Amino acid sequence: MPRTRDEIQKIKQDFFAIKGFPNILGAIDCTQIPIKPPRQEHLYLNRKRVHFLNVHVVSDAHMEIMSFSTKFPGNLHDSYIWTDRNSGYPMETFLMTPLAERTEGRYNSSHACTRAVIEQCFRALKREFLLIIYLRLTIHQRKP
Repeated sequence: MPRTRDEIQKIKQDFFAIKGFPNILGAIDCTQIPIKPPRQEHLYLNRKRVHFLNVHVVSDAHMEIMSFSTKFPGNLHDSYIWTDRNSGYPMETFLMTPLAERTEGRYNSSHACTRAVIEQCFRALKREFLLIIYLRLTIHQRKP
């Protein structure tokens, strides 16, 4: 998390450089990570009936994770998770969301390009997890 004015300004500049979206301090979203069935199995089943943990992440413009939470089971929607953090998913002065109006095409385009950072972060993160799992299985299988 940024701690100084210079760090905050740098994050804003980095996000602005993506597609001209001003004053952005982080990209936020949730992703589901598959898990083994826990004791309270029903809480972790998503709509596809697969066990997941819903992970809430905030990243900077370079996909560096600044904040995350793993306390939410897979059956919860992103909007509930955000609400649990004392707000909601509607647009706020501190949370920019896409607009439904077609006249806001430039805004939505800029928003989508800027928000893509968090999606790229999730892809990279999941790729790393898959590699770690693969390496563990490979090493485990090689033991005599």
